[in-house]
Amino acid sequence: MALAKFRWLLLATGLMMLAFVGLATPAHAGSATGQGVTVVNAGELSPRALADVAKAAAGAPAGTKVHAVKLTPTVHYDSEAQPDNATKCIGDTCQKLVGSGLRVDSWTSYTRQYVGTVCDVTATFRYNVTTSDPGVWDVAVFPGCETAPGGDGYVAWGSDNVGPVTFNGTTYVNVAWSSGFRTTPNAEIHA
Repeated sequence: MALAKFRWLLLATGLMMLAFVGLATPAHAGSATGQGVTVVNAGELSPRALADVAKAAAGAPAGTKVHAVKLTPTVHYDSEAQPDNATKCIGDTCQKLVGSGLRVDSWTSYTRQYVGTVCDVTATFRYNVTTSDPGVWDVAVFPGCETAPGGDGYVAWGSDNVGPVTFNGTTYVNVAWSSGFRTTPNAEIHA
């Protein structure tokens, strides 16, 4: 009987400790954006970048968790050949997927800016895009401005890898760019 009471006391103490730790530590090191979307690495972002991610993920289903990655502009002062290894492109806006079956090891996107200045650029990596309720996987973000050099020059925008990801079944994915850039064509992920 004393052993049974001791076990219950030990169990109750353990549950109280778990509850305390759960209250003291958030479920993930992130911050809700206010639309039911949680940015997992919110602590690494400036308020401006966090606002850009929230805007890019607006409309995503409640409970969505995204990770923000870097979007990097590189200024080129003369024309260069277009990379030909992308999975799906529309003009100069492309997504590149590398993997096998339902597993995507690398999912990146890039585009080119030939004229003017653009600010607060985002690239939103989306799945289930052929349904009425597409999901947001991750968002690449550049909180700032970049100006194309003019002439034959351009700014090449490229995202970090948002993979690896393994989807549960066949889905279609694309990358929606902001600031006047285009959305890539849908790419099918299937077994």
